[in-house]
Amino acid sequence: MAKGKFKGGEIGTMKALTKSLKRGGGGDFMKRVPVEGITVRFNTEPTKWVEFYEHYSEALKYFPCVVDECVGCADGLRASKRYLTSAVDTSESRTIPLVIPATVAVVLKKRFDKNHTVMDRDYDITREGSGLDTTYDVDTEGPTKFPMHKYEALDLVKILESNIPGNEDDDDDEDEAEYEPSGMDEFVATDKPKGGKKKKHKPQREQESDVSDKPRRKVAAPMKRPMKRPMKRPMERPSWFELGYPRPPGR
Repeated sequence: MAKGKFKGGEIGTMKALTKSLKRGGGGDFMKRVPVEGITVRFNTEPTKWVEFYEHYSEALKYFPCVVDECVGCADGLRASKRYLTSAVDTSESRTIPLVIPATVAVVLKKRFDKNHTVMDRDYDITREGSGLDTTYDVDTEGPTKFPMHKYEALDLVKILESNIPGNEDDDDDEDEAEYEPSGMDEFVATDKPKGGKKKKHKPQREQESDVSDKPRRKVAAPMKRPMKRPMKRPMERPSWFELGYPRPPGR
């Protein structure tokens, strides 16, 4: 199944943000401004925010509007413009993908135009009401020091794409690579036997080969000995009788 592409994209420039705001206007882990409000420190400038449109339904809750074959548009659901930002929740000391409406983005843009940054101070964002009657307020004080190097900015586009209905994480479909042991290394099996404990496969010693890697010394070939010929037996001389001579006297 092809992945859907959400409507919108990274802002890129402040001019693009101004143009986007003039036009008007997923997942449970995308943070939204709660009723009690939230205090954040943005760890990216507005040029890195992502503009998108989203729908709301009782079944899917909030989810991004996509370019083709949008479930929300097919059901006639209203699409609202939102901005996804990377911010540090100061109460929890962690980076969150914070969704803000266009009205909050307008206020933050004015702060950027005045201070040339939104990363030098904390912002208290609150909301009142619900549904179409929701209103937001942004309050801030002077710049303060903050250990920004401890918090890494989020990949906002990837987060949005993972919140599109039907988009599944590719990592879940990938099979784990099998490890082939070499030498005498131990190999822990990925499959668990009954009882929950992993089996450890004992390393097997390689069979010793008859062929050695070391060069052999040249051995001289044995000398061939000459074959011994059988000795000829002397011929027996025929007797006088066999020759037809008379027997000599005295014999």
